This record gives sequence, structure tokens and C-alpha cells, in this order.
Amino acid sequence: MCCACGGGTDYGEDSESESEDSQSIEECQDTNGDAFDYYGDGCEYYDQDPDACENYDNVSDEFNAMIHCCVCGGGSARTCQDNEGDALDDGEQDCGYYEYEPDECGDFDTADFAASDMCCACGGGTDYGEDSESEECQDTIGDATDDADDQSYYEQICMANLCEGYDDENFIASMMCCSCGGGTDYGEDSEPEECQDTIGDATDDADDLSYY
Repeated sequence: MCCACGGGTDYGEDSESESEDSQSIEECQDTNGDAFDYYGDGCEYYDQDPDACENYDNVSDEFNAMIHCCVCGGGSARTCQDNEGDALDDGEQDCGYYEYEPDECGDFDTADFAASDMCCACGGGTDYGEDSESEECQDTIGDATDDADDQSYYEQICMANLCEGYDDENFIASMMCCSCGGGTDYGEDSEPEECQDTIGDATDDADDLSYY
């Protein structure tokens, strides 16, 4: 109980970081619902044994501790988002499949689908965490679509770093894709914070916003 005797409560630098970590977990909510792991346990089990987070996932019950349990880095505070858009793998599955079969990441990639780049469960996706660079730059595709009225076409170009050869009247990669040097940069040293275009909803005579 006494600090002089080595007891009491230490509010030093290390204890503050521990407090912040526990606070972030307290603010997070598990999202497994009625799903349970291979042995019928929910996320509460992993609160006591976080080292088991990757051991007992239950594919049939759609339980994945890394996705559903706060203590395993998932739950409502999960910061990663899959970015495959409408793309599917060779088995016509999206990234949701790999949340329950992470060992198969990359086995069914196609020219339009790369699990390691697009799926959080495979180490890809877009991380919106505090330390993520994605917070500093955002693609500025807006409502632009190709001739088939497909916005995801441009999103996939940006994600795949295809900076040349795909520009058209609605899309310019070097201006709209962060990966190509465009987009909107919200970093600390970024000038766009000080000045932003104010086009708003203005359009030309053909009612085309992207022209401006």
C-alpha cells in the first residue's frame, strides 16, 4: 500500500501507456454476437488468454477472434477495411472468405484481385489507425465513373498503383490517386491543408464536374 515500501499505485510514464491501452480496450466492443470458437467460447475467453487469439477460429460458425474480439485487435475498434471493391478471386469470393481461411491468402488471386493487397485478413486492406499514412492522403475520385457507370474501376486503378495508361475524360491518376502523387494530402507538412479547391458542385455546360 505504501509507495515508500514499493507498493502504492505508480502513475509514471509506463503506467500511463498501460492505462491508455486498457482504456482503448474498454471503449471497444466485441462483435462476435452469437458466434463462438471451435470449443464454444466467445471473446470473453480470449480476455483471459490473448495468446490463443489465432488458435481456435470456427469457420462453420463464422467466428474469427482477430476480427471479432477487442483483445485480439478486432471488435468495434478494428481500424482496417477491406478494399477489394467489386473484385472477386478465382473462386468468386471476396475478402470476407479469407477472414475464415487466412491460410489460403494468395491461392486464388487473379489479375483484378490480390488478397495480400486488398484483404485485411491477409495483411492488406486500408488501415485507418492513428499511425496510418492513409489518414494523411485520400484519393479524390469522388463520383467519377467509367462508361459502364462503375466507380470501383477507378478505385482499383488507384489501389494497384496503375499511374499511366488509364486516364480518360473523367479520371486522371496523377491528380486523383494518392499512390500516383495525387489525392488530398492531410499530412503535417502538406500544403493542401492551407488551400483547397472550392469547385463545390460547379459543372460545365455538359453538366460535368470532373472537367474543372
